[in-house]
Amino acid sequence: FEAEAALDAGLIDGLAYRDEVIDAALEAAGEDAELVPLATYARRADGEPDEPDAVAALIVAQGPIQRGTARFDRVISADDLAESLAEAREDEAIDAVVLRLDTGGGSAVASETVGREVTLLRDSGKPIIVSMSNAAASGGYWIAMGASHIVAQPATYTGSIGVIAGKPDLAGAWAQLGVNWASIERGRNADLLSINRPLDPAGRQRLEQSVERLYERFKAGVAAGRGLQPDAVEAAAQGRVWLGAQALPLGLVDELGGLPTARAAAARLLELPEDARVELRHYPPGRSPFERLRGLADAPWLGALADALTWLRIAGAPAPVEVQLPHIR
Repeated sequence: FEAEAALDAGLIDGLAYRDEVIDAALEAAGEDAELVPLATYARRADGEPDEPDAVAALIVAQGPIQRGTARFDRVISADDLAESLAEAREDEAIDAVVLRLDTGGGSAVASETVGREVTLLRDSGKPIIVSMSNAAASGGYWIAMGASHIVAQPATYTGSIGVIAGKPDLAGAWAQLGVNWASIERGRNADLLSINRPLDPAGRQRLEQSVERLYERFKAGVAAGRGLQPDAVEAAAQGRVWLGAQALPLGLVDELGGLPTARAAAARLLELPEDARVELRHYPPGRSPFERLRGLADAPWLGALADALTWLRIAGAPAPVEVQLPHIR
């Protein structure tokens, strides 16, 4: 039915614009009436206070862990996440932090960058609770191990306390293609990770030593953060992946559950009454489409793209050149 036809059929009681409905409601409610959001109304109906007893910053981190900053979603960039955690630590309006993790790992350096901010948050007196989603393994567990409290789902992939390293070797492919590479290095291992040659025995030994040192640091961090003995950490480590329900008796997580469980843990760590209300507030506030576009325009790769297009034009590439930019959400 169109609106007028629905009125004639008796399906609705009247026709009005939104502002007219609001005015009529306020008039019917009487003097000093005010509009409140539905969530506020529900809290008042349940006798809850308008203001929460505490505010916990909800920081969501999803995707592979990488160094530096990221311009797009679905990637955990160490500098960006560390900055958000540092801001929450300094923000007087934030009483605790809930870090929602969903990652299978990534760069060890990037993970340690974020893990440092997790430790600083905990040491500052602000509880930081890690809430593990589908996975928080390898580098994800490196981030989580220093938290005040770790909550995992029963089926969360977690642990994977281990370090792997390697590199592709394309020397044979270049030989078949007739491509020769010339390089200038200074230092015995300057080209250790070059894809243009295989690892020699000395380089392999150097890489293995690096992996072993990282692994020992990882285990030491788990022992310190989780209050476990080195032997217990070694038994749970070695790259093994555990479900959340299996990680609980190993001491790798403190509790099973989701975000409500993490929020309840924040209230306990803040020593609030059982009926206290802790508000989970997304942090930091989302960027507007204009801010995202401006950030994209500042991306370093855009200048490189412009240089490449200029080179193509000089080289006689047919015009116009069509370029597809990444999707901005």
